[in-house]
Order: sequence, then structure tokens, then C-alpha cells
Amino acid sequence: MKIKIIRWIIIFFGVVVLLWTINQIIGVYTTVSLQNTVKDINNNSKRQREEFADDQIYYGKLDSLIQVGLFNQALTLCSDELTTHPQKKAYINNDIGDIYREQGNLDSSIYFYTKAISQTNCYVKAFGNRGWIYYRLGLFDKSVKDLKFAADINHEYSLALGMAQEKMKLYNDAIQSYSNYLSSYPTDKDCKNKLDSLTLKIKNGL
Repeated sequence: MKIKIIRWIIIFFGVVVLLWTINQIIGVYTTVSLQNTVKDINNNSKRQREEFADDQIYYGKLDSLIQVGLFNQALTLCSDELTTHPQKKAYINNDIGDIYREQGNLDSSIYFYTKAISQTNCYVKAFGNRGWIYYRLGLFDKSVKDLKFAADINHEYSLALGMAQEKMKLYNDAIQSYSNYLSSYPTDKDCKNKLDSLTLKIKNGL
């Protein structure tokens, strides 16, 4: 009987030691994992801050060059940025499209906006930019298609969409687009005037 009791005591303490050992191992693993997670978060935050700072410098230089008409230097800056940050190719190609737009080379701007879109299918800004160029070229059907995609995500593009729809004589759609724009920008007098003017025209039978 005593032997059985001793055996059970030994087993009990063996189980306790085993559970304690397992708990220690889990604690060490959890601590290391937590430390690694914190380290990853800090590294990601540092990387994001550095990327933000780099973007601020890049766009500051780019805007300055475009404003003074140094378009070739602006294109060189974009080319250098593309070399050092190939992961940003869609955004840089959109920037190149902006440069050609400011030059008045609308065909080239469309080419680079299209290139940016092909690299990031949901790149709203590139769709909006290309849609506006199509509008300036009188390609209103293409303009409506691009601007509608952009405006469905961001009402900022609804004003341009309404203008394109009005050119296509899609008057009810244009009224809706102007209204969508005003829901986000209620003090915009230009859009308000366009909406009031179109509403009056429809009321008077155009």
C-alpha cells in the first residue's frame, strides 16, 4: 500500500514538474514572439516614416520643377525615382502623365495614365486624370467611363463626370453627379451653378 502511495506521489510531482516546464517554455516562446512582433511593428513604422519623408522630398521637387516649366528635369526626376523605387511604378507613371499634361502633350499623358492603370487596376487618381484628358479632347464617352469609375469611389470626380455626362446629353445622370459632388463639397459655387442651370434647362424642355 505504501509503495502505491509513493508511486502516486512520484507521478503527481512528475506531472507538476512537467506542467511547470511546459509553462516555462510557452512563456519564453510568448515573450520572444511578443518581442519580435514589437520589433516588426517598430521597423515597419520606421520604414513608413522614411518612405513618407522620401515622398515629401520627391513631390516637393517635382511640383517645383513643373511650376517653373522645367519639364525635362521633372521627367529625369521621375526616371530616377522609378529606378530607386520600382514598387511605386504606377504612381510615378501617373506623375509622368501629369508632366506631359502640363506640357500640353495630351496623347503622351494618356499613354502614361493608361500605363499607371494597367499596373494598379483600382488607381482612382489615374482614372480621374485620364478621364479629364479625354474630356479635353472631346472624347466624352471615354471620359464618362473613366470618371464614373473614379467618382463611384471618390465624389471629388463627380463634378467632372457631370460635365462629361452633360456633353453626352445624359442630363439626369449629370444632375445626380452634380448632386453627389455637392454632398461632399456643398459650398462649391461652380457646381451649384451648373446644377441649377441644367435643372432649369430640363424644366424648360432644353
